[in-house]
Amino acid sequence: MLIKIAIIIAILIIPSFLKGKVKYQEGQLVKLKEAKQLIAKIPEFEKKVKLLEQRTKNIKTKSEDKKQEIVLNGIFIQDNKPVALISQNICFENDSVEGFTVTKINSTSVVLKNYVTQEEKTLSFPE
Repeated sequence: MLIKIAIIIAILIIPSFLKGKVKYQEGQLVKLKEAKQLIAKIPEFEKKVKLLEQRTKNIKTKSEDKKQEIVLNGIFIQDNKPVALISQNICFENDSVEGFTVTKINSTSVVLKNYVTQEEKTLSFPE
């Protein structure tokens, strides 16, 4: 009698157990497929990263070139305020130009400061 009960319990429990194990394995298979898809995209992502790095490098280079091109084109007075023409930009004191702030406009020179790098420049006319 005990053997019959054990067989009936086994018949009822084993399919449920196996069904759960199969679902778990199916879930793992789905995760594995997703991982393979991501791995397949790595070369595509690497290309995008290299392109972004190159663009960033180009932007830095252009920015550095601009810093070297700051030129004092003129100084004049407008409404009793000194005005400087710097790299073809009309600037008053406290205006920004090429990443610098105009801190002082004198009769023959202009003082600029980059508050990020703490770099200070004095522009003047060539003698």
